Amino acid sequence: MSTFSHLKTVPLTSCYLAALFLFMMMPVLCYAQITFERNYGSDEDDISKCVRQTSDDGYIICGYTRSFSADDYDAYILRTDAYGDTLWTRVLGGPGFDAAYSLVITPDSGYLIVGNYLDPGKAQTDIWLIRMDDNGDTLWTRHNYSATNAEAHAVRLTLNDGYIVTGVREDAGGTGHLVLMETDAGGNELWSHDYPYWSTSGGNAVIATNDDGYLACGYIDTYNPTWNRNLGLVKTNSQGDTLWTRQFGGSAYEIGWSVCEGTTGGYLAAGYTTGFGAAGGDGYFVKTTDQGMMEWQYHVGKTGLDIIYDISTTSDFNYIATGISGEQGSEFQEAWLLKLNETGDTLWSQSYGGYRKSYGYSVEQTSDLGYIFCGSTNASGTNVYDVMLVKTNPDGLITARDEPQARSDKLQIYPNPAHGPITVIVPPGSERMIITSLSGKIILDMDISLKQKVSADLQIVPSGMYLIEVIHPTSTLLEKLIIQ
Repeated sequence: MSTFSHLKTVPLTSCYLAALFLFMMMPVLCYAQITFERNYGSDEDDISKCVRQTSDDGYIICGYTRSFSADDYDAYILRTDAYGDTLWTRVLGGPGFDAAYSLVITPDSGYLIVGNYLDPGKAQTDIWLIRMDDNGDTLWTRHNYSATNAEAHAVRLTLNDGYIVTGVREDAGGTGHLVLMETDAGGNELWSHDYPYWSTSGGNAVIATNDDGYLACGYIDTYNPTWNRNLGLVKTNSQGDTLWTRQFGGSAYEIGWSVCEGTTGGYLAAGYTTGFGAAGGDGYFVKTTDQGMMEWQYHVGKTGLDIIYDISTTSDFNYIATGISGEQGSEFQEAWLLKLNETGDTLWSQSYGGYRKSYGYSVEQTSDLGYIFCGSTNASGTNVYDVMLVKTNPDGLITARDEPQARSDKLQIYPNPAHGPITVIVPPGSERMIITSLSGKIILDMDISLKQKVSADLQIVPSGMYLIEVIHPTSTLLEKLIIQ
């Protein structure tokens, strides 16, 4: 792996450098952690594709189910508590193949879920948006966005409380293209574009960038001299106008499944490659500058099939990724969780599930600095897949089902990293909460007297690292917050 030395830096004042240094020296584990590996489903396939932590430290999961559908596959939504115990489930769809692939938590603590819907009597699927409240009650659904086959693979919140969606949409000739669509908070389309017009492509992930634009990640096909698929990135402004398009890979097959902003600036995309001499294919990472120029690329895996399906930043300026990993010639493939540093080196790697196959599709850091990921497993010994949900400690280990013991010298912040609303649990008697940038600029200063749970909407705050300071009569508590 090769790297460039011109990494983006952020100026710090001496006082904040000192505060940040002291914070970094604090122990990571301030209380016992809940960890578990849970499966959900019945006698047919049940798949989960996306998981997010909720404000009460539980989890919301979306995917699709055959076990609980009336006909074909339907969208499957599960809500659990912090231990993975089911609070409620919802199954939505019609007689055709309907699925949910991604979700976001909305500012009112509800959910926006995207996927594909096959309208009865129609030959093609359409992009599907489902809006739910925290109790799982459907507020509205939308699925009339395209006259041709289309489906949504990923969604994020926008600065105006709307949604940015990516996926695939066919043109009139049946060729699929990466699609970006922005809607308002009610799911009404504001604009949509297909990219790039000259090639087959698809979108698997999207993020809102710190310049108020969007970055989609997926694949772009080339045909010279023969067909080939590359990991593709498309960067746009806030109206979807293309700023740049990049392809990564060579004569081998590459695809991008996820992308996040880099901890040192730029972007980090993750997916799969058959290049670099990988016998069965390896997990693939590409780090770029803000303009999409490669800083480094890296592949990792065993001798068999290895794929990275999701990647996100962690509070210690590293990355957490999930996927599938296995040895060549073996039917046993495990769900995979690995932590990388800012230059792509593996800090640790863990495997989960049982014989035969388990997949990790979505991962994020939790409020206790552990990790939650979801996927699917047929470890029951049949060919039927169940939803798999795994909660680990900060080292990726499943240890104990312990109730966390809150401490007065620790702030609980969730979600962290965040993009939008956050909740901070503060010690009783706290007086003020101040959020500042690393340069000392005050982002928020609020009176929190008589409160132990404080909410703040930081959706318009630029991406980066910030410090949360809570003033208490007997102490001052300091924690870091990552805004994506």
